[in-house]
Amino acid sequence: MRKQQKGFTLIEVMVATSIMAVMGAMSWLGIDAMLTTKERTFDKSTQTSALQIGLSQWATDLDNAYFSQSIEPMGWDGKAFRLTRRSEQADKGVVVVAWATRTDGQLHQLMRWRSEPVLTQSQWNSAWQQAAVWARGGQIGSPAVLFPAESMNVHFFANNVWTNAQSTASDKEVEADQESAVLPTSKKKSTQPSGVRLQLTTPNGTLTKDWVSPLHSGTKS
Repeated sequence: MRKQQKGFTLIEVMVATSIMAVMGAMSWLGIDAMLTTKERTFDKSTQTSALQIGLSQWATDLDNAYFSQSIEPMGWDGKAFRLTRRSEQADKGVVVVAWATRTDGQLHQLMRWRSEPVLTQSQWNSAWQQAAVWARGGQIGSPAVLFPAESMNVHFFANNVWTNAQSTASDKEVEADQESAVLPTSKKKSTQPSGVRLQLTTPNGTLTKDWVSPLHSGTKS
C-alpha cells in the first residue's frame, strides 16, 4: 500500500500567491507614501530656511542703513527698493543694495543685488543707477536668488501712518523714473523712516515683513 504524498494543491498555491502579491503591493504603497512625505518635508524645510534667510538679510540691510545729507539713504520706485548701507568692513565705505522680484528664466524670484564698496559721490551715483537698471532686467553683477515671489511692494511708516513709499516722490519724478529707469535724487534728502513694510506676493499667499528703526521706539505696526 503506497503512502499518499502530501503537498499543496494548485488552488492553495494560487491563493497564497495572490495574498503575497496583495501584501507586496500594500508594502510598496506604504514605502512610496513614506518617500513622498519625506520629499515634501524636505522641500518645505528648504523653502522655510530660504525664506528665513532672505527676510533676515532684509532686516540686516535696514539695520545698517547709512544716512547722509549728500546721498539718498533708501527709495522705492515701484520696481526696485534701493538702500545705501554701511559696508561689512568699516574702512570700505558704503554699498548700495537693491531688492526686486525678477524671473530667473522659470520662476519669479525675490533677488538681492549688491554693489562694490563705494567711497566717493560719483561712485555712489553710478552704483545707485546700476541698482535700478539691474532691477529692470539688466545683467549686472551676480545677484542672490532668495525665494519665489511674484511681486513686491514697500511702505514707509511716518507720522503714525503707513504710506506707499513710491507715493512720496512727485509725479514728475515718477514719470522720469519710468523713462530712464533711475529715480532722480531729490534736492531735499529723505530722512530715516521709523518703519519699513515689505509686502510680497508668493505662491503660498501674501507675506508681510515689518521693520522698526532702532532709533524709533514705540513704532506701531
